[in-house]
Amino acid sequence: MSTSTNPPRLEIAFDIGHSSIGWAVISTPDAAPPSVLGCGSVIFEKDSALANTRRLHRSQRRHVRATRQRIARMEKLLVHLGIFTDSELKAKHSANGGSPTPWLLAARVLASDGAQILTWPELWDVLRWYAHNRGYEEITGETRDEAEVSEEKKQDTEKVENAKAALAQFGKNSMAETICAWLGQDPLGPRTGTTENYKAKNCAFERAFVDAEVTRLLASHLGKLPGVDEALIAALILDARAIAVPSIRLPRRYQGSLLFGRLATRYHNRIIGRCPISGEKIPSKNCPEFLRYRWAMQLANLRIADSADTPLRPLTANERATIHSRIIAAGSLGVRDLKETVRALPGHARDNLEQFFLHPDAKEGLILDPVQKLIADNSAVAAVWPHLPQRLQKRTRGRWRRGKSTTLAKLREEAIKLGHDCAAFDTAVDALCTPPKKPSKKTPPPAREKLLDEPLDARRGLAKLSGRAPYARPLLVKAFDEVIAGRDPKGVGGCLEETA
Repeated sequence: MSTSTNPPRLEIAFDIGHSSIGWAVISTPDAAPPSVLGCGSVIFEKDSALANTRRLHRSQRRHVRATRQRIARMEKLLVHLGIFTDSELKAKHSANGGSPTPWLLAARVLASDGAQILTWPELWDVLRWYAHNRGYEEITGETRDEAEVSEEKKQDTEKVENAKAALAQFGKNSMAETICAWLGQDPLGPRTGTTENYKAKNCAFERAFVDAEVTRLLASHLGKLPGVDEALIAALILDARAIAVPSIRLPRRYQGSLLFGRLATRYHNRIIGRCPISGEKIPSKNCPEFLRYRWAMQLANLRIADSADTPLRPLTANERATIHSRIIAAGSLGVRDLKETVRALPGHARDNLEQFFLHPDAKEGLILDPVQKLIADNSAVAAVWPHLPQRLQKRTRGRWRRGKSTTLAKLREEAIKLGHDCAAFDTAVDALCTPPKKPSKKTPPPAREKLLDEPLDARRGLAKLSGRAPYARPLLVKAFDEVIAGRDPKGVGGCLEETA
């Protein structure tokens, strides 16, 4: 805004933010440099902006809707498996709304180490309770005010510390047992009621801790409660798509399990961060450079000792090369394979592998090449892959790396279009579909049409790779090379060393 009736001309500038308004009055004479006559800022009172209240209410509505959808999807899964019917679930909810103390039911199983198990109505009450109390997951502040996020993070950190103190105070290793200790309830004794509210304790148990707790709870029912099997546990804890349920339609950006999964944040696709060392843009985690970097850091963290008395040391370049050669052909290593390879190294006396796999992401880091893993692990792909032309193999690898799926039928059609003879391909497929000469109790071979039309997706097990890599591509490549050469990229002189 300016006034030009009387020189010198005055210009008033505003910087409008959501928590303040900055202002400045500038004199801009025609023949002289401009000068600031006055400036300042008006700071709004805390929580006075209408946006704060709207954001809080919007967050609450989204939380309620997500919880409701989470429970509805689990209901559809149980109905699909024949554990409940729609009418039974509706009748149960309308009759009593479930158990008034689901944490006591969960604690009873955990405290008895699986000696006591629940019925399906009781287990469903417990799963519903965990759907409302999934544990704390740290927030990120890329799209919000840093001061506001800092204050919220301070409060969340205090709640997490309170939960850890309660676990140490009562000597428990689960959220359910700790709540019973707060309320004075004995999980293995008679049922007792209480009027105290455990949510007034200002505590927040970490998400990974609750995840492990529910896994132990469900594992205690394996082979004891009809319907509880590895596939059900995988759908509830690991991957929502482990069991195909026609009535459950998950968004493409849904990640994780039915109980602990959520929609991926959109800002990871919009906001591209900068590498803290080179300043270049950082890539998505869905790239070969990050997978190699992640595997290299696993190698860098491995420690062995040459005797029972000597301290643990990092692996040498030759030792790392020995382990790395095992993963190239298969694309990944299992936990047992890694342990056997490390403990077969010359001079090995002890290692840190038992502590190594306590980290929740340690097993994910054993996947180096998802495409090669699919080729090596899938019996159908392994059988027909050598009979495809090199050009089609390269094209299919690229398609799988980009997250696209295909089928054996489509691969056969593409091979024919390239002028390739598919006689050997058909022979391999026929061998997979032919029943053995001697009767066997194993799973019978699949039908040819079903085998050819089965979707093949190399990234099905990599749903957790959301977000951005920690460093730029050149540094990821260099870090991998340094680890294989026996050096520490984060140590002194390494490519990832962060100096002042």
